[in-house]
Amino acid sequence: MKLLSAILAQQPPHPQGGLAAFMLGTVELDDLAHPRRALTAFDEAIARRVPKPLLEDAHARRVEAFYRAEDYAGAKAAADAYFERYPTGRRAALVRRWSKKR
Repeated sequence: MKLLSAILAQQPPHPQGGLAAFMLGTVELDDLAHPRRALTAFDEAIARRVPKPLLEDAHARRVEAFYRAEDYAGAKAAADAYFERYPTGRRAALVRRWSKKR
């Protein structure tokens, strides 16, 4: 995590900053169970232009992070944004599940 944080802190921004932010979000969400921190990292990954093959995943993981943080309104809004970009996306089934209140 220190290495990923160091990459994100570099000035000027490191060219792999989007990938580092995506990886940090994945660790925060999957391994550390910190959905709010993960959400911040996935937002940063998108802003820093995560590599295109991971962009859809970053948007989907945002929905999951909101859901796991029990912010169901945020999950619904993030899901709506996901479906605007990826109406038939490969993560659509999971995004639908995460965008529904328990």
